[in-house]
Amino acid sequence: MRTALCCWLSLLPILATTGSAQYIAYPQDATTGSSANNAILGRNNTGTTDEVHAQIAIPEAFLPSTGGLVTAIEVASNSTVTLPFTSLKITAANQPATTPFPSLNTTFAVNLGASPVTVFNQTAFSLNFTLRQWTRVTFTTPFYYVAGNHLVLDFQKVIGTAATGGPAHYVASDRVPYDLPIMMVAFGALNSGAVNATANTSTGARQPPRLRVFFLNTPTTVLSSQNDWRLGTSVTITTRSSPNAIFAQLLEVASSGLSQRATPLKLPSIAGAGWVLPGPNLVPIVQGTTTTGTTATTLTIPNLPGLSGKVLVCQSVLADPVAGLGWTNAVDARMQ
Repeated sequence: MRTALCCWLSLLPILATTGSAQYIAYPQDATTGSSANNAILGRNNTGTTDEVHAQIAIPEAFLPSTGGLVTAIEVASNSTVTLPFTSLKITAANQPATTPFPSLNTTFAVNLGASPVTVFNQTAFSLNFTLRQWTRVTFTTPFYYVAGNHLVLDFQKVIGTAATGGPAHYVASDRVPYDLPIMMVAFGALNSGAVNATANTSTGARQPPRLRVFFLNTPTTVLSSQNDWRLGTSVTITTRSSPNAIFAQLLEVASSGLSQRATPLKLPSIAGAGWVLPGPNLVPIVQGTTTTGTTATTLTIPNLPGLSGKVLVCQSVLADPVAGLGWTNAVDARMQ
């Protein structure tokens, strides 16, 4: 399969056209979470998260393998509320991927490295959250994500209001264990100075929020909006690209999540690296040309007990008129 795929892709033409914004979820675009995460953009009812300095890391495998320009983020909300912000500063950084799975240092500056970029810095504004929907924060300065790195997002927030609520977060049962690294967080009441903390002070679970990242003209792969894929149910894999891209969607049944995967597969002449490795595929390769830039494949997970607990790993490789020949990000979901 590896040789055939490489040969087939070497024949794909690169066409000239324009692209559009694509998004990846972190790592799935589910809005079903009910657990609140008040650290980065919310507020709890005791006011102890009025000031926060927090960091999250998105592993390389879940990011587009060709790199790209990040223009915004969105978070899923567990409530409907308008939160007035005294200030919000968001900083982004490329973190060298020395291992497939990142671990954040407890000192914030270490994770940002030598070249962080302030992508949003605003005072006296509000964010409107709606239950089970996405709330967008558009960067005032786009950030270029360099392929082969993990992505670090740093949040410094001050809220002083009686309103409570905000983004939902993943809990351990939502994800393949340890797919997502824990956050680093320092929090406190208004005027506590936590917004300027230099290191993590939290000893809690620190599960990251339900967050998705917008890329400009970068091919991406996303999954159906659900935490796990239930046996016997239909699910959808979507490849987003520029119009007239030629693509192949690759699927693999694995015994563990991407965080446990060894060095990903690299193919000559193809940008990035493949996290889908040769193995027992759940379905054959789906390939073709997309005229609209969006290709959705609907599958039915067989109702086989032997699949329960295993992980379906998905990734696309394509010839994109804007981005060129390369892999997309990888996504995974546990079958239950």
